[in-house]
Parts: sequence; C-alpha cells; structure tokens
Amino acid sequence: MADWAAVVIGVGAAVATTFVAVLAHRTSKRATQIAEEAATIADQQHREAVALRHGTAGILRSLLAVEMAFLPPKLAAALHTMRKVDAPDAGLIADAKDLRWVLAELQASLMPTAEGVQDKLHNFEEEIGNEIAALIGQGRAISDLCRRFESRVLWEDQGTEVILRREGRDHFVAIRNDIRRMLKASLEAAPFFSPLVKNMPGSYDEIVRLAESDD
Repeated sequence: MADWAAVVIGVGAAVATTFVAVLAHRTSKRATQIAEEAATIADQQHREAVALRHGTAGILRSLLAVEMAFLPPKLAAALHTMRKVDAPDAGLIADAKDLRWVLAELQASLMPTAEGVQDKLHNFEEEIGNEIAALIGQGRAISDLCRRFESRVLWEDQGTEVILRREGRDHFVAIRNDIRRMLKASLEAAPFFSPLVKNMPGSYDEIVRLAESDD
C-alpha cells in the first residue's frame, strides 16, 4: 500500500511540475509579447513626438520669418541714427527728433511675435531656438536701458538738439554698444528665416559692414 502511495505522490509531483513548467512557459511567452508590444508602442510614440516637433518647428519658422528677417535692418537703422551724434569733449550732441525716434523704437518690443511663442522655441533643432531666446533677452535689456535713459533727459530744456553730459553720454554709449551686439547676434539667426520672406531687399552685406565698423 505504501508503494502505491509513493507512486501516486510521484505522479502528482510530476504532473504539478509539468503544469508549473507549462504555466511558466506561457507566462514567459506572454511577458515577451507584452515587452515587444510596449517597445512597438514606445517607438510609435517617439516617431509621433518627433513628427509633432518637426511640424511645430516648421510652423514657428513661418510665423517668425518676417520678424526675424527684418530684425537686422531694424537694429541697423537705430544704430546708424545713434552714430550721427556729434562728440565734443564735453559730451554728446544728438538731434532731438532722431533721439526721440530711436528711444520710441527701442522701448517697444523688438520681437513681439518671438516673445509670444518663447515657450515653444525648444522645438527648433540645433541652436536656433537658443539664439532667438538670447535675442529676446537682449531686446528686453535694451528696452529697459532706454526707458531709464529717457526718464533722465530734461526734454523741456532742450531745443532741436539734446546735449548729453558725462552721465547721459555714458548711458547713451552703453545703449549703442548693446544695439551693436544685438545686431551682430541677429545677423547669425536671420539667414535661417530670410529664405521664407519674398520681399527681402537683397543681402545683409551692408548691415554686416555697419555692425563690424567702429563707432
């Protein structure tokens, strides 16, 4: 009787082992299938994310094209006007009308469209997004400098010319230097956008010469 019990136990153990083995095989196969399905889904999601990023970058490029392509001419006009001042030893003499125009231009947002989409600039590949973000920062700094400078000019005491003594002269020169730096930076970014603008007036060669020349 004991022998039969041992046989029954042995058979039961063999069946249990076989069942566990089959179950383990099925579980392993299903786990492999789940892993493969997860990898496929992840790959599809990655491709969709890349496609979305590229699509967004294309839309941003079109949206910013005119603003970025014409940023160098805008800054060049301000720089050219600020270089028209006379510079006697006592300070600077600027045309009042020119000075008011420059300050008005620079206190307004130089890149309003770019500022409106600055949280999406990471969609650009390479460095163009960082370049635009840096230009936004430079523009804001210049606007702040111009607001503080204008508040110190005693316009009611001036005629057709504005005389800038030491402090005013230094402030004016600081603004002019910052415009020149921003102009150079804008010339790095603009060629990425200018091919999309149909009415661009030729190349930036003349503006490059202005940016490279000394004050």
